[in-house]
Amino acid sequence: RLVGVALGQADWLVAALGRADWLVTALGRANWLVAALGRADWLVAALGQADWLVAALGQADWVVAALGRADWVVAALGRADW
Repeated sequence: RLVGVALGQADWLVAALGRADWLVTALGRANWLVAALGRADWLVAALGQADWLVAALGQADWVVAALGRADWVVAALGRADW
């Protein structure tokens, strides 16, 4: 009888484990998210490597500025046509 009572009380444990199936299923479905995030590492790495491109474009500002300042040279040459 004691064993029967113990087994009866263990029903809640079995029921709880049965209800936990949705958690196991959800975690299983989340694997694709974890995998996708893992695969996104190359994107993060690529963006990190793109810093040199951003930096180069930033440093190219002086080229753009110099060309802008060279307008007076172009203007002067245009006026020198006469």
